[in-house]
Amino acid sequence: MPLASVDHNCRPEKLFANIARWLVIIEFACSLQEKGGNLMRKALMSSVAALAPLAAISATISTAPANNGSGGIFMDLTALANPLYVTSFATPFSGTTGTEAHVQVWTRAGTYVGFTASSDGWTLLETVTTTRQGTTVNAPIVLANPIALQVSQVRAVYLQCVFPETTGTGIRYTGTAAAPPQTLWENSDIRLFSDTARTGFVPFGGTSFTPRCFSGDVNYEVVPEPATLAVLAAALGGLAIRRRNR
Repeated sequence: MPLASVDHNCRPEKLFANIARWLVIIEFACSLQEKGGNLMRKALMSSVAALAPLAAISATISTAPANNGSGGIFMDLTALANPLYVTSFATPFSGTTGTEAHVQVWTRAGTYVGFTASSDGWTLLETVTTTRQGTTVNAPIVLANPIALQVSQVRAVYLQCVFPETTGTGIRYTGTAAAPPQTLWENSDIRLFSDTARTGFVPFGGTSFTPRCFSGDVNYEVVPEPATLAVLAAALGGLAIRRRNR
């Protein structure tokens, strides 16, 4: 099975913000060291817990270009090595370039397979407004509420273009009856399975087509494993002690 493309990056603005926070924490830990080791230890552990989301690394998994559509698309997402937060999607839309598109984002614990005809068991996470970029250019679907993925646990996501859209102006996807798409994509962080689409602009309505696969990008942040945070705690503690002994 081909691997999906993946791009890891630590954004410069996040890195600089992290460094500034670490320096403040070290100064604070040094002052607490003079008042008692237990206070410093508690402060360091609290600081590490607060820094966990700040230390997350941004990454992307990409699938094949769109060649069909449109309406909505289902996918299963699974974190493979570390917990993840899905922060946004990017996918092309049918319709007039430059016009607004409205997308409902639904989620459910477990797979979507067998649960594509009804909202039972699904949660409407939010409705996102984006701008169409053309039928072959991805438009961003940025989440105000990132989707948490725990290791090895499947979470289903359903993206559906909704009213005031009309039939033929929704999310595009990959696959035709004559040319079935690749439906399973993964890298070292995440696995994506997608084989079902629905036409129209009514959630869980329209006509179901399979196999059809999500086309575009899933952007996410990798949460550091506990061992990494432990190393950070040890480093902060060591720096604090060195400064105190100067």
